[in-house]
Amino acid sequence: MSNSPLIRTQARTTSRLVPTQHIRAALGIVLLFTFLAAGYTVLEPVTGFGKRELWDWLSLGGVSLTIFLVGLLVTRRQKEREETATLEHTQDAALAAYLDQMSDLMIDQQLGKPRKDKDSREDSVRNVAQARTVAVLLGLDKDHKRRPLKLVYELRLIDTDKPVLKLRNAALDRANWNYLGLVDG
Repeated sequence: MSNSPLIRTQARTTSRLVPTQHIRAALGIVLLFTFLAAGYTVLEPVTGFGKRELWDWLSLGGVSLTIFLVGLLVTRRQKEREETATLEHTQDAALAAYLDQMSDLMIDQQLGKPRKDKDSREDSVRNVAQARTVAVLLGLDKDHKRRPLKLVYELRLIDTDKPVLKLRNAALDRANWNYLGLVDG
């Protein structure tokens, strides 16, 4: 097995020749002009469009367009906030699960404690901790990687001569190291 870090690649998708949004916008414009043309010609007695000035249409269109754009912006920002909150909740849930799992390994299985007799159980516990740590670090964004890193550092699982955990394939190159403070003190 290679020692090179795992690289995530983005799945390629096929793109449409003309985006659906452009087709809908063009169709809406065509329908609007068709309605206006019919209103001024065939349906003029019913619609009364012949009495309307250009400024009437511009004011009506301007107000409608403004309301539409404001609604679009508000909806987009609300959707972004919801996506951010969902992502934050997911990341926090993954961190909470990781902290529970690591505390179980530290307390119940004595992870990181020197033992007089080496056994295969110690290696299994170490491998489980290694796998859980790498898995959680790979699944977290750059800002959330700080918490598990701080935890394994403070538990002295990575800063010893013989570290319990090895984090070489944990995608730490994209981690936000600000305010982490990995120093003895």
